[in-house]
Amino acid sequence: MKKWVFLFLFVPFYLHIMAQDTLYTYHDDGRIAEKKVMSRFEPETVQLLERYVDDQLQSVVYYDFTIADNPQDSYEGIYQGGAPFSGYFKLYRLIDDIQLIDYYEEGQLKYRYSFELLEQLEGYMHYIYDKETTYKDGRIVNGPDYKLVGRERLNTFYYEEGEINAFDVNLFAMHYFNRLTFTKSDGQLIVTEMQSPVQLHISEPNGILKIDVFEEDNLIASLTVPVNFDKDSELNAYHELENRGDVMTSIFFMCLFLEPDSLDQLFQKLMVHFQQENMEDVMVYE
Repeated sequence: MKKWVFLFLFVPFYLHIMAQDTLYTYHDDGRIAEKKVMSRFEPETVQLLERYVDDQLQSVVYYDFTIADNPQDSYEGIYQGGAPFSGYFKLYRLIDDIQLIDYYEEGQLKYRYSFELLEQLEGYMHYIYDKETTYKDGRIVNGPDYKLVGRERLNTFYYEEGEINAFDVNLFAMHYFNRLTFTKSDGQLIVTEMQSPVQLHISEPNGILKIDVFEEDNLIASLTVPVNFDKDSELNAYHELENRGDVMTSIFFMCLFLEPDSLDQLFQKLMVHFQQENMEDVMVYE
């Protein structure tokens, strides 16, 4: 005979306090058989179902998301020896209530699913996961990878054939969001900002870095950077650009003062820089 026990949790979400029920079912010997988590937005709807044998988690069924390439009413994950073995699992929290979806086969991570945050700000009741990251032998082959830095920054790295060819820097603050995008394409590093028409196009003609600054397709500044250039004299001509005081100008001068020897090295140094905790040099809020 199974017994039902109701446990009420109060969980804050987007300034609302909503009740979320967790229902436990027990075997005759008193050990847990099932755990149901009900939706905090639709209290009659099951969000998560866990099944146990001998107090060990055997399977989990999710009802609160959809994989765009494989739509189903629910998604099941099977555990073996207490570890994910096959199917779908929520194992990693990206930010707040947003979790990534992992897909396993024979105990190996094959895919990780995510979505574009800005496109589903109102989708918190049921997210649609339409971005896929593929893994082989525990390493990313293709797709996005995420790194949360503190509470103010989320970095996204885009892989192709095991190599990073672009990354985003998502900046958060009170009443503020911005995104910087760094992309290697056709022998150039292109830097864009979501809130600005300005773009940086960095190339490497004849082994020398060249930085072109465009605003709405108009070239407004250009600088050729020898490996050992004199910062004090070379930058005097760019005081007008420096006085702009915006994010893209900060990135422009950051590219110079990182002292790269090549375009690839600049790309690597920028990735490392944006994974550091202290980002005051580019956190410009308007």
